[in-house]
Amino acid sequence: MHNNVVPLIYHPIYSDLPLPEGHRYPINKYRLLYEEVERKYLRLAESPFVIKTPSPLTVEQVQQVHCKDYVEGLLTGSLPAAKIRRIGFPWTEQLIQRTLTSAGGTCLAVQQAMEYGLAIHLSGGYHHAHYDFG
Repeated sequence: MHNNVVPLIYHPIYSDLPLPEGHRYPINKYRLLYEEVERKYLRLAESPFVIKTPSPLTVEQVQQVHCKDYVEGLLTGSLPAAKIRRIGFPWTEQLIQRTLTSAGGTCLAVQQAMEYGLAIHLSGGYHHAHYDFG
């Protein structure tokens, strides 16, 4: 473990998801949180944070824990409309890249926490993701 260092996992794609006018999800919260941390802590000479940028998960990694058919349908945009509505966001390629990157960030946060004893991921945990539905 490395004392006095806290990995902070962030990627700008977290808030880069165009949503329809009036959509209830506050997608900019990730960017705003990062900007606040940057303003208060990252500019310090001895900031405790080190920024780590995640990579998207691969299809194979996602299929290790989720239904292969569901993953294929999600990635190709061929899920039935009811399943897409349940996710809560309109399907776009940007949604897929954002989702894979954020999930990659969660995995990176786990790896960093194991190494450093603590890590912070500035994205949602996708606690609504299930084996075969979103």
